[in-house]
Amino acid sequence: MGATTYDLTSGLDGKQSNVARAALDVPGTVLMKFRLSIPEWIAKKGVAAFDGSSSDVLQVLDIPAGTFIHAVWTKMVTPEGATCAGTWGDGSQTAGFVATQDFNAAAGTYAGPAGSEAYAAYGGKFYASADTLDLVLATEATITTFVCDVFVLATFSA
Repeated sequence: MGATTYDLTSGLDGKQSNVARAALDVPGTVLMKFRLSIPEWIAKKGVAAFDGSSSDVLQVLDIPAGTFIHAVWTKMVTPEGATCAGTWGDGSQTAGFVATQDFNAAAGTYAGPAGSEAYAAYGGKFYASADTLDLVLATEATITTFVCDVFVLATFSA
């Protein structure tokens, strides 16, 4: 079976996260933080699990045109409990922000760019047209458990 793309940008309450939604309306540089809870999204989407072995894609944040994303990093809250990895990117470069993320790392572990990612050489990426921040899952076929806080440093135009 091939990869499935899941749109998570509407948030669990049917709206985009309050922090992200507020930031989209304010020009300037903003550090956004939101929680990505796989158990809650599985329940919301009505699936048994997300499939890393098929490289499922989780679209987690809408990026409006005119935005510059400087960096993306995460802090683990709950590890997966089994081998689980992924990359952070967008529709153009699946690992543009973070090339390898271990979602089975201990709670409290931070992960971010290693410096070799496509967008690291430019200090981020400017979006002339709208896109989404994507998490591409890898390795484990049955991903059901991990929770992480996602941090996005972005500059929004007026």
